[in-house]
Amino acid sequence: PIETVSDEKILEMEREGILRLMRTEGTMDRVEHMLTTGRPLRN
Repeated sequence: PIETVSDEKILEMEREGILRLMRTEGTMDRVEHMLTTGRPLRN
């Protein structure tokens, strides 16, 4: 069955997903590289 999801719930799930990604080593490497060089890390 299809369930209606509120905008607030979607934002909450999106936040959780982003935070989960930010805990991975690869993501942290890419963020640090972008901040220090201004260019994306291709790994």
